[in-house]
Amino acid sequence: MTVGEQVFLRIELEVLLKRLKRNLDQVGVEVLKSTYKKGYGELLREIREKAETYMKEAVFNGMGGYFRKNEVSSLFRELNSVVNEADTRRQLALALFREPDMRKVECLAQTIRERAWQIVLKYQAYAEEEGL
Repeated sequence: MTVGEQVFLRIELEVLLKRLKRNLDQVGVEVLKSTYKKGYGELLREIREKAETYMKEAVFNGMGGYFRKNEVSSLFRELNSVVNEADTRRQLALALFREPDMRKVECLAQTIRERAWQIVLKYQAYAEEEGL
């Protein structure tokens, strides 16, 4: 994904979050769930899809490198555990749906990226030890 596409994706997600926040502030979640059920459900689906793409790009963009072939599954398992950690998922859900806030989403993505980067560096160091 190009830098321009990443920026556009971020803007799209931010617009969706602002729309959700405005809806929550104006009519409340109970009315959204009942009277505007279809539109509300569609908005949540759009946010979920954009947020997933945004988080993958924000966290993993540029994290290539050389790794030992026999350690790739272990690397992916560790990265997956960081991304899918229960507390991380809870914080993301709050930042997206309860109190829609793009800054919180960005901070969470940066925190996850830093943790993931440490894992990637560790596995790259293993590969460098073998001269790959």
